[in-house]
Amino acid sequence: MTPRCEDSAERLVEYHRYMHDIDQPQRNSSDSGLRVLIDIGRLGRGGAERQTVQVATGLSRRGHRCILVVNQTIEAYGDELQAGGVQAVELGGGNPYDPRVPARLVALTRRFRPDVCLSVVFSATLWGRLAAIVTRVPVVTAEHGTKAHWAAKVRLTNRVLGPLTAATVACAREQIPSLVAAGNRPDRIVVITNGVDGTDYYPDPQAGYVFRRALGIPDDALVVGIVAGHRKEKRHDRFIRVMESLVAINDRVWGLMVGGGALLESNRAAALRSSACHRLVVAGAQTNMRAAYSAIDIATLVSDDTETFPMCFLEAQSCGCPVVGMDMSGVRSTFDHGRSGLLVAQGDLDGMVDAISQLVANEAQREAMGQYARQWVSDNLSLERMIDEYERVLTKAATEKRHRGR
Repeated sequence: MTPRCEDSAERLVEYHRYMHDIDQPQRNSSDSGLRVLIDIGRLGRGGAERQTVQVATGLSRRGHRCILVVNQTIEAYGDELQAGGVQAVELGGGNPYDPRVPARLVALTRRFRPDVCLSVVFSATLWGRLAAIVTRVPVVTAEHGTKAHWAAKVRLTNRVLGPLTAATVACAREQIPSLVAAGNRPDRIVVITNGVDGTDYYPDPQAGYVFRRALGIPDDALVVGIVAGHRKEKRHDRFIRVMESLVAINDRVWGLMVGGGALLESNRAAALRSSACHRLVVAGAQTNMRAAYSAIDIATLVSDDTETFPMCFLEAQSCGCPVVGMDMSGVRSTFDHGRSGLLVAQGDLDGMVDAISQLVANEAQREAMGQYARQWVSDNLSLERMIDEYERVLTKAATEKRHRGR
């Protein structure tokens, strides 16, 4: 696992060690793989971070040389990166705009000499693009957020650096208006939806039962689950309210919250105060996510209008679990409404209760949706399809740069 350094001095030592370890490329006519530098601000647990790790390890499996540069700290996915043959470099910035990061990133880019850079989410799309431009390397950005209003610094950065950006990756077509409002050039936006690995996420009933029993959930319970980090925008308070209504009308329904985060303990306290507390379990962060999804009968999301293309819905469906979500940004594109899940209006908690109740009451519909869901994500939202599209975009950027340089 990539080591975590506890203070800035130790991080700097690690940075210089990595700089020494990164070898200069020795190319010959038989080399076909790309050298790809992927830059991200911080590597914690989350959908954008997990997807970035998947891109890096997926490209590495295909023979491309990838390093993942983390401007601040590496807090998760170190084992996955190591197993996937991706070197991770922690620059140790104290905040997203630490002035030490740009110089270190430029030096590292010059040392590694990538064919193309991929910068993921602001502020990395600021520092990563600047480093790539200074070192004359083509750069692609990827944004995972959908906002109604963007900060002035984001809009200015995208307008100024847009002409020098080969492409901007959106996670969903519904995200495009938000990215245009953020100052990105419409003609350079490419949609690459997230993908899920069906060999990692699949129905595992036995693991699901073990997971339930460890939490005190009966085998015959109907479990409604939310898999999301405990952050303000995920609105676990809404989930608790939905569960209060469901528990009041059906004595087999249990609620399950899976995920870590800053608000975990306050949400746990809110669950204990709830009228549904006797059938509402807060499990916290988990490592065996296949077991967690297999313990859930119906997966939900009740976030504010911030979701773009939630990975949890892809993973739940791949594990044979139907989903119920609110209509925002690209959520409607993460499942097949009416066949693998149900869509309700954004913020409509009564509609959410009604939709879940429909599935709770109809076992045949629930099972048919779960079976269809797994096949649907395999056909439309596979991990390999996502890697194919990233490989195409990055190769195109690198090739066009080489042709212009002749």
